[in-house]
Amino acid sequence: GSAMRGALAQMGFQMAKFTSTHHQLDTLQVEFNGPENATVSGMITATHFSDHQGPETHFIHWTGTLVDTDDGWRIVAEDLSTVGHSVLPKPAE
Repeated sequence: GSAMRGALAQMGFQMAKFTSTHHQLDTLQVEFNGPENATVSGMITATHFSDHQGPETHFIHWTGTLVDTDDGWRIVAEDLSTVGHSVLPKPAE
């Protein structure tokens, strides 16, 4: 769930020594599979910044299964698939 995603993100952030990140989710497509569940897909662009290299960007296809609960829509399953990756040179000082 979201707690696990947050813990994994925090661990990765600390291990890679990122100074900042920028994540963007776009091109969303929603397919309702019934009144209480849906499949959502889109593209994530995740850019990470650090002192030891230039910006590192991952291009990811994201698919989530959502269920409408008493507390609102919740992600119950998701799949992330990296479709591209780039690391730019560190800018000159």
